[in-house]
Amino acid sequence: MKSVHGVGGLLVVVLLCVALAPVAFARVDWVTGEGAWAFEYPEDEFTEEAWLDLRHLNEEQSGQHGFVRLSEDGNSFVRGDGEPIRFWAVTSYAWRNSPEHMDRHARFLAKIGVNMVRLHLDIAPTEEGERITDVDTETIDGVWRFIKSCKDAGIYMTISPYWYHRGIPESWTEDLPGYEAGDRPAGALFFNPVFREAYKGWIEYFYTETNPYTGLAIKDDPTVAILQAKNEDSLLFFTSQRIPPEQVEILGGQYHDWLVEKYGSIERAYDAWDGHRIDEEGGVMGRLLDAPDEGRLGLYIIWEMTQDHTGGMARRLDDQLEFMAYVQYDFYRDIDEYITETLGCRQITNAMNWKTADPVRLYDAERWSYTAMDIMAVNNYFGPIHVGENTGYRIDPGHFMANRSVMREPLSMPTNLKQVAGAPMLVTETSWVRPNLYQSEGALLAAAYKSLTGVDSFYWFAQSEADYQRDPRRMFWHVAPGDTGYALNIWTVASPAQQGMF
Repeated sequence: MKSVHGVGGLLVVVLLCVALAPVAFARVDWVTGEGAWAFEYPEDEFTEEAWLDLRHLNEEQSGQHGFVRLSEDGNSFVRGDGEPIRFWAVTSYAWRNSPEHMDRHARFLAKIGVNMVRLHLDIAPTEEGERITDVDTETIDGVWRFIKSCKDAGIYMTISPYWYHRGIPESWTEDLPGYEAGDRPAGALFFNPVFREAYKGWIEYFYTETNPYTGLAIKDDPTVAILQAKNEDSLLFFTSQRIPPEQVEILGGQYHDWLVEKYGSIERAYDAWDGHRIDEEGGVMGRLLDAPDEGRLGLYIIWEMTQDHTGGMARRLDDQLEFMAYVQYDFYRDIDEYITETLGCRQITNAMNWKTADPVRLYDAERWSYTAMDIMAVNNYFGPIHVGENTGYRIDPGHFMANRSVMREPLSMPTNLKQVAGAPMLVTETSWVRPNLYQSEGALLAAAYKSLTGVDSFYWFAQSEADYQRDPRRMFWHVAPGDTGYALNIWTVASPAQQGMF
């Protein structure tokens, strides 16, 4: 664990929480409206007379001192000139909007104290008819323009270029046998060689082509501080149980070869497992059994790793866990080498930000796989107890909901993370999930406990508006076009209760 920065800071937090308790625990009658008021934010002119404009805390241009890098002990960040730097961050989708919107948005973020923006992207070619080797140039052009906006506002950037969640077009299925149009290829990028080469092609174009708005390729632009491998994916999470048999065959072949390298032969592996074989379909990935004569061994679904086992099966599961962690590590090592050496990118790298099927049994292996890159990360939210359809953003008839405050449930604080010495720790997505009466406590507690625990940044999820979300319906309805509604309305942080506390 990283060292805690003393009890003095904790005393400050306690005193602040006590002082703010009447505010934090205030009640609003949602029927009569008593205790609430209309939030009206005028068009901001960003004048020099503004008392709370924090733009001066950022550099004139982000990266003017060179590339952000790790501190000498590896636990935190420094600017290019060696000065320590800490980040207050949001995830932003403003790159989808007009240049004028991007510029105003970046200037507003700087005003409220933001000096880091994460872009949660998918530069993969997902339109029907596009091949897996194509690239989404429209998205990339919007990002390139937004880089200029952030640079001019003194804001650094973290880029995550891919998330499997959008589903693949029909035109990809030739290259990824077993998947159908619309399927989400969770886990496949770790082990499928065709998929990995396509990914390398996407980021090669994205990172090495000259940005026409800055005159710099991303690889040479110190405004871009961190390159994340991808978003929310792991072979050690339940989504890996949906990998189709055709893809499990690839993974099972790699498992066979890994075991031969470890034990010298498959027969010796069986000996180590007291002869335990997979010869029944139950609890098996893709229902594929052991076939050593075909160069493939079966793999258990991750659920089996969350259970208590003994004897040969337990030892076999231990080997499978080691293998899956190695597959992830090898992917991150390969991509880190490709980004930094082949493409010549000068940014620091982050492997992943996800969770496992069992934090006690599997998290250490997951985090070990991240050590192939520079930075550790996790996505971690805090929310109310909420049961019913459309939960997580609105209250409908028949719902059950209980508001929660971290001040009363400190073990739920998103900074409560097991950290790895020698690597910064980021929370690359977080929010006090709506609806919750205690959202306004988030920013203060996050800032304080980041300092106390050594967590290096919170990225609040998510922002798209130029400043605040003005239309109150948008926090409750899917009114944005296409798939933007889910992330940008339901998960918005652009409200006075959260962003207003920055």
